[in-house]
Amino acid sequence: MTTDWCPGIREACSHWRDAPMLQQNLEALEQTLDQDNDASIDCAKTMVEVVCRVIVESLGHWTSPIMIGFADSERKGTHE
Repeated sequence: MTTDWCPGIREACSHWRDAPMLQQNLEALEQTLDQDNDASIDCAKTMVEVVCRVIVESLGHWTSPIMIGFADSERKGTHE
């Protein structure tokens, strides 16, 4: 495998440049990819899972979800 295998992970990590542990994990992932280490697959899957979880949790709680792309009246169910 090469580092070309994970461009989306690299982009996601660049979004959180101020997270030093994330940047260190990205460096470790890129090094293990260059070494054809099987652990790199697990590392990549973990990073994707965490980023997805952060995105989902930032959208709101399931009891009061944020509906992106709808007018306020549609969110409240008033449909004025």
